[in-house]
Parts: sequence; structure tokens; C-alpha cells
Amino acid sequence: MIPIRGMKEFAEQWTDSFVPLRVVIQTSSPTISHPFISLDGILSRLIIERLGIFQLPERKDDIYEILLPLEKREHPEFWYWKTSMGLSNSKFIGKTYWTKHFKSEQRLDEEPIEAGRVLTYAMPLIYEPPCEFVFFCKGQKRAVENLLATLKNIGKKRSQGFGRVALIKVEEIEEDLSEFYNDTIMRPIPIEIFNLEIKEGMKIEKLGFRPPYWHPLNQTFCIPPGEKKALYLGKEKIS
Repeated sequence: MIPIRGMKEFAEQWTDSFVPLRVVIQTSSPTISHPFISLDGILSRLIIERLGIFQLPERKDDIYEILLPLEKREHPEFWYWKTSMGLSNSKFIGKTYWTKHFKSEQRLDEEPIEAGRVLTYAMPLIYEPPCEFVFFCKGQKRAVENLLATLKNIGKKRSQGFGRVALIKVEEIEEDLSEFYNDTIMRPIPIEIFNLEIKEGMKIEKLGFRPPYWHPLNQTFCIPPGEKKALYLGKEKIS
């Protein structure tokens, strides 16, 4: 991982204890949330912006080292931040398209419109109408509130008006629900974390488990969110 100038000093202001939190983000415009919206991904983006980092590392196999005011789930092979994916109260999902078209006379330097800078797009986008997203995490309340205070949009295609934030609430709760809520798995969990033995009927997918979720180094075979814990990990309490 690549250290970020000022990251260590920025994180030194986080001095509170980790407590279970419930974070509510209400939107006032449709949100492209497919497949998931992650709180640690949102917080990572906000920190990157505050520290003035607006470019990816030069090498594709490098990742910035970002510290968050969240507790970690530690494992010899993997670790992740203790935060759930966002739960939406929307009962409707829509589909739109992000399009970009160049006519033949508009081509740049006679480039073909099938590739490159002038590639024509008609990308389907799955969206939810203005709604409420709920996240659970174990973190430092004041630090999380401070970071989210500058949040304007969530999800994808934010520059085009999607995912506009209307209201944010952060409240302390009694129980840590970042990984399990009743019998439901709340986030991608690498199968190695709990020495999971694969059995028939289990749903295992290759997913990102910490930000940046799109990076291959942060992806492995996981139990996806929404699955029932008892099928994978039994009914015992996981600490």
C-alpha cells in the first residue's frame, strides 16, 4: 500500500472509543446503488478528497493506504472494516441508460466510434428513487459525523445529479450489527475469515470486501450480503 501524505496526522484526531453506530442517509434524487453502497467506501472517498488526492496511483497494482475511524475485523489473511452495506427502504427499482453518442462527422482525429475517446455508450443503470439508506458500523461517532458532514452525493454517476444527499443521522446503538443483523449477513465476508467449509446450497461470489471494492487485490470469494448466517456459520454468536 502507498502511504498518503498527511493521513497519519489526520487520523490522530480520532481519539474516541469504537461504539456500535447506525448511520442513516436520506437522498432527494434517484440513487444508483447497484450492486451495493458501502459506508467504508464513502468515508474513504471523503478522506481522499480532504487530503487533496484526486488521482489513482500510477501503478495499477498499488492501493492508497487509507485509515478510517472504524474498527477492523482482523484475520491473518484478510481484514476489513466493520461496516455493513447500505439497506434501502425503497420498494421500487428502476432502469435508465447513460448514453454517449458521436456522429461520424464529430469524430476526433478520425478515430472510430467503436473504441477509444469517442466510444459510443448505452450503459444500463439500475437506480432507486429518493429513499433512505441505513448502514451499521462500529466506529468513532464524532469522527464519522465529521467526515459525513461534507457528503453531497452517494452511489454512481454523482456528477450527473444522482444520489443527492438530503439528510444524515449518526446515532449510537446497543449492538454491533455491522456483520450480522439477526440471521442476515450484512456485508461481503471472505470465506477464510471463519474457516468456512463450502457445502451444497451455499452462495459464494467473488466480491470486494474493503475499499476500493473494484480493485482486484481487495476481492476474493465471499459470502454475499443478504444470505442467512445459520446456513454458513451456524447459530452460535460471532464475536
